[in-house]
Amino acid sequence: FDFFIGAGVSGSKFKFGGELPFRNATDSKTTYGPTFSAGVNFYTNAKIGRAVFRAELMYWTSSNETMADLYYGQPDKPKIKYHFDQRNITAYPQFIYYLYNNNAVKFNGGIGITVSFAKYTQVISSTSTSASNNNLLSFDKNWLGFPIRTGLIINKAFEINASYAIPATINSGDKTSGNYSIKQSSFKAGINYHFLIN
Repeated sequence: FDFFIGAGVSGSKFKFGGELPFRNATDSKTTYGPTFSAGVNFYTNAKIGRAVFRAELMYWTSSNETMADLYYGQPDKPKIKYHFDQRNITAYPQFIYYLYNNNAVKFNGGIGITVSFAKYTQVISSTSTSASNNNLLSFDKNWLGFPIRTGLIINKAFEINASYAIPATINSGDKTSGNYSIKQSSFKAGINYHFLIN
């Protein structure tokens, strides 16, 4: 086995559906934030090193901002700007297989599942008011993701990697918070450094 640490960038996009507490929201744009990670690789055959089970822990952030009508059917009312920040600690077990493998260059692909524990800060503002930590929307405190990934390792030390997670629900949409849904898709790219501990 070996260890790694890494850093990179994540991009996220949110899709709203159902009966939101605001109307005519503008489309979500892709936003970017930093990603930091650390983990360990377990090789099924250390000499060949093709199949790998990876345990990774990540910290990453994302955000969303939209303009919307808070007062339905009252166009004379000012629009609101709704913004939230999302901070995640994510456990990420993976299965990775090296499609090309020699001492100088290794190319791999893999699948995994993420379990994210998230914290949110919500801000609503208009031309006249601003309210921080306003819980206008209800988010799940933990949620699952299903990413696919690829990576290139150079000289057994430096790994360039990228992953994409299909849209995942981050709001349960229960009746107490309103019958709406929020889905988040994301991609990540970064560089890891692999090392051994004697």
